[in-house]
Amino acid sequence: MNIRTLRKTLDRYGFDTDKALDCLLDVFVKQNVSEKGVLAADVSGPTGILHGYDLLEKGMWGKVQLLRCTGKGEQIAGDLLHEKSQEVFEQCKKLNLEGSYVVLRYLGHLLSQGKHAPSLHPEFRLAASLPVIQDLVVMIKSLLLEAGVARKAHQYTALGPVNGHGVVVTPPDLYRYFEEYYVNEERILSLEDALKDISRVLNVFRVLYVYEPKAEKIFFRKLKEYSISLEDIEGILEEMKEKGTIRYYKDPLRFVIEDKKAYKRFLREYVLPPALEEFSEKVQQSIRSNPQAYAVLSEFEEGFRGFLEQVLQKGSERWEERIPSDTLERLKVRQHDARIRKKTVYSLLHYTDFPNYLSIILYRTERVNNWDLFEPYFISIGWIKGRLIEMNEIRNDLAHPKPLEPLQYRKLQLYIDEIRERIGR
Repeated sequence: MNIRTLRKTLDRYGFDTDKALDCLLDVFVKQNVSEKGVLAADVSGPTGILHGYDLLEKGMWGKVQLLRCTGKGEQIAGDLLHEKSQEVFEQCKKLNLEGSYVVLRYLGHLLSQGKHAPSLHPEFRLAASLPVIQDLVVMIKSLLLEAGVARKAHQYTALGPVNGHGVVVTPPDLYRYFEEYYVNEERILSLEDALKDISRVLNVFRVLYVYEPKAEKIFFRKLKEYSISLEDIEGILEEMKEKGTIRYYKDPLRFVIEDKKAYKRFLREYVLPPALEEFSEKVQQSIRSNPQAYAVLSEFEEGFRGFLEQVLQKGSERWEERIPSDTLERLKVRQHDARIRKKTVYSLLHYTDFPNYLSIILYRTERVNNWDLFEPYFISIGWIKGRLIEMNEIRNDLAHPKPLEPLQYRKLQLYIDEIRERIGR
């Protein structure tokens, strides 16, 4: 049985197909909370149907009832996840393409408190506590939970669930579902070049700190394994030699640690911080790039100005009277300038500044009250006012230019989606 056959079968017999498939995916993701499976009490949905088609299996651990996908169930659930992956990738791309790649590819353990595949580049774990990474993790985890790719589950013992100990889990190999989409992005290829350089610097610290050296063979094997040259470490060894921390011999290369505590303290205080700073700087150059936010905001403004004009025109034939006089005068000047400079001439509201949107929506005189026109679209004055004011603050950061925080971009996208949904009604 494959996903297509299962859908047809469920439809034919009148089951709630979407609910059943989501239940299967729920177990598939949540079972990664433990080697033993997921708490049966943690799963809602038509599990009986899934048992009947041999997609789920039950188990016990002490007094705890557990569920797991069968081999056939895992195959179908994996197909479901593949179906979701392109849509989720598009959301990641809108949210933060490079940032989501860094987290999904190298820092998946931060997204999942359950089992996870071993990291191919464990050196990046050193950067897990950086604020820029923490912001990204919060943002990406929220997106994955909304999409159903990550799930909340409870950890447990043989006696029952650990009280209140809820965690977020994902499939151990989550990145592979998205890999085919990321590798086709040119921006990811350029980011990878930067990450290779950063990886080497972080590995200098790891090799010296962890394999310090227990035996010269292990040490040189690690140098070769992580493509670290002698030039990469000679300066560090020379400095520690001057401090009396090690005895260092160049030919053949070997060193003896005189003071192990001082040796590790030097690496923590003088080698690791610059490496993390370089990581943070290079990653932020990629993930906090403003052009994507500019594009998103510009597209929104173009549509929003058209919406304003359409609503005002419905309210009155002399719709220009519904624009505050100082704003109207400024718009006419800009339109006239475009005409005499032989540029493309647009309708008046095309020349509106972002802060003017709110003043137009709330404009009121003895003769007109614009809110009467806009109230059917927006929940309340406070609702649209709060969103437009905060979006304007983000827009000001873009204009300076000031790098956007990941959460700012997330909020910008959220507000745009909310407003579009309201005005599309």
